[in-house]
Amino acid sequence: MLVADVLAVVVVTAIVEALVWSGAGPGDPITGPRAAAALLPLLLAVPLWWRRHRPLACCAAVMAGMVAQALISGHAAEGLEMIIAAGLASFSVAAYSGRRRAVIGLGIIVVGYAAWAAQDRNIRSGRSAELWAGSFFGLYLLAVWLVGAVLQARREALTAAARAAAIEREADRAVVEERARIARDLHDIVSHNLSVVVVQAAGGRALADRGAVDTAATLEKIETSGREALAEMRRLLGVLRTDDNAAPVAPALTPTPGIADLEPLVANVRSAGVAVDLTVVADAVLPPAVDVSVFRIVQEALTNVLKHAGPRATADVQVHVADQQVTVAVTDNGAGPGAESGLGHGLRGMRERVVLLGGDLLAGGHPGGGFSVTARLPLEAHP
Repeated sequence: MLVADVLAVVVVTAIVEALVWSGAGPGDPITGPRAAAALLPLLLAVPLWWRRHRPLACCAAVMAGMVAQALISGHAAEGLEMIIAAGLASFSVAAYSGRRRAVIGLGIIVVGYAAWAAQDRNIRSGRSAELWAGSFFGLYLLAVWLVGAVLQARREALTAAARAAAIEREADRAVVEERARIARDLHDIVSHNLSVVVVQAAGGRALADRGAVDTAATLEKIETSGREALAEMRRLLGVLRTDDNAAPVAPALTPTPGIADLEPLVANVRSAGVAVDLTVVADAVLPPAVDVSVFRIVQEALTNVLKHAGPRATADVQVHVADQQVTVAVTDNGAGPGAESGLGHGLRGMRERVVLLGGDLLAGGHPGGGFSVTARLPLEAHP
């Protein structure tokens, strides 16, 4: 690219100077004061050096050089130097500019060509052959501008497609990570329930050996724990089967969080500068999978508040258990996420978790500002 631009500057300069001083070259001699004409490469050739980085300025300079020579001499120069310089400038302003600047460049080209053509003696002669030649030069400038515009549109389309693919890959990665976290949470729950089954079964056998009468109660506890473990195992398999290519999930060694851990979570967010109000109304003991999901939803929603709500934001967290349903609502008064903030990845992860439990999730901004996430999780058993 650099070599081509240097070559264009050198070639146009050489042709212009040859036509000014000797009258020999691939075109008509450049008329007008020699001192002024000798400086023509400053406008006609040198701007080609930055045609990729400042294409609009390059186009304006080249067209100004063409028009200045025509007005000063009273005869518009024709030749290879004009074809190369004006063509490269027209192409570059369309190929390396945004749409608005490209259109401005086209306007400069049209006005510059009209002023140049008005000083061309051959065009003013009225002969049809000369008129066709002058029209061809104008169509040539328009054609190379259109070629540049098409190439720029293609580049923009490829860039947009690559960006969309990158966003989609990031979203898929976020979903896979959330599924892995769900699987780890359910693994802990299943492991706990199966451990309880083993302990209770051992206790039941000991009671039976001693002829105790409360064996039935112990077996009932075993049945309850076994049913819970079976339900969570089915959920776990549902998570793992949604992506057969996902890497195996390593078991977590940390305790599974729940509603009881919301207060420390909120305290951490408050320490980061966000005022958070927490209200928990829960009279019933939640199933383990629902319990951890409530915590994860609040955790993800407050993380988004920290990322996107802006300074001096406040948030309100409401958790209500009633009518065999848990309702989780997190609302903030912040600026809300931008168009490419990546908030959609977190929402997809939350939605994965909520759908797994048979619930629904609503999320969106408010007309007056702020953002809210509301999840509803059923409490009925999943045998």
